[in-house]
Amino acid sequence: MTSVHPRLVSRFVDALYQRVGDAANPWRRANDVARFDGIPMGKLEVVLARATSAGLVERHADDPDLITLTAAGRSAVRSKLLDAPTQSS
Repeated sequence: MTSVHPRLVSRFVDALYQRVGDAANPWRRANDVARFDGIPMGKLEVVLARATSAGLVERHADDPDLITLTAAGRSAVRSKLLDAPTQSS
């Protein structure tokens, strides 16, 4: 399996959160999310495998190109957002 930096996985999960949030229909196409954030298509399968094995992303059983965030994925993104430094004007 090709190596990917953990930040690339984090970027992908963040991008998925931006696309899904708390949507009623949280499933999105993995390649759409990757394109949205500029993640190289050649690394997408590895990023997906890492995000899935970390329990952050779930792949649809009938269509593995459809993905959604798990509760752990949402929690990870939200806690990161809370921890982000705020910029004052």
